[in-house]
Amino acid sequence: MISMILARRRCLQVFHGTTIRVAPEWREQFDRLGLFDPQNWRVPIDAPPVSHSKMAVACFRVPSPDGRVMYFKRYDYRHSRRHRFRFWMRPSRAGVEQFGYTQYRKFGIETPGIVGFGEYRKLGTLISSFIATEEVPGSVTLEDFVDDTEPGAVEGSKLSNLAGRLLGNLRKAHAACMFHYDLKWRNILIQQRNGEYYPVIIDCPRAFVSRLRRRYGITADLSALARMALSYLSLHQRYRLLAAYLGDAAGPAERKYWYRRVQRHYERRVSRSAQPRDSMLKGVHFKSRI
Repeated sequence: MISMILARRRCLQVFHGTTIRVAPEWREQFDRLGLFDPQNWRVPIDAPPVSHSKMAVACFRVPSPDGRVMYFKRYDYRHSRRHRFRFWMRPSRAGVEQFGYTQYRKFGIETPGIVGFGEYRKLGTLISSFIATEEVPGSVTLEDFVDDTEPGAVEGSKLSNLAGRLLGNLRKAHAACMFHYDLKWRNILIQQRNGEYYPVIIDCPRAFVSRLRRRYGITADLSALARMALSYLSLHQRYRLLAAYLGDAAGPAERKYWYRRVQRHYERRVSRSAQPRDSMLKGVHFKSRI
């Protein structure tokens, strides 16, 4: 299992040279694409990336001859001296992401399966890194799920169950002081199984574990979720979801404290285009208990 060879610490994985870890069942695919050579990480296939950010970051969807699919996300800083030194003696984003996935799975929270990880450094400066994960079949982002599903197409009880599973996962992670730090709706996949919907957490290159920053970590995660919720959920729905996250032990004063704390945080970054929209979530009566 690849999880047995991944590092459990949030740190740089090599000081000088290259470290590559690949699940045994994917070694043939990596060898066929030449991915054991860091020079080939920048463009692993002759196809445009499915997502990218400027020049340094890109993610490729890579099918294999046997029908399996992996997502290969690389960070390439060979043409950016500033970024190379920014990560000097600091963990790479790919390294943090594989750490985050490993931690989430330890708590029983679903994430994509990791099939490979690599890091290439020179004297502590980061040249490039990658993380490769298995495709989550039949899944869409939470944002697309809400946008593309017609109102009434999904029972309100199933949406309430989905919200309960997501908030339950957050509570488990936060109880262990594990924080995603970028929990936008597009970083949550929704997968349908046996008529029910389940969340899968993805894209956590900033994840961290810290008891000292617990309140800030909770605020950051809830705030990221709240930004999109402003457009799709009523004030009453948002308050019920917050109450469900906090649990029965939280009284009105504590709920009000966290609501205002999260509100102050997201108001600093909220989009001006966040306007109320009609969606499948309109009128859903979310459970106040998980």
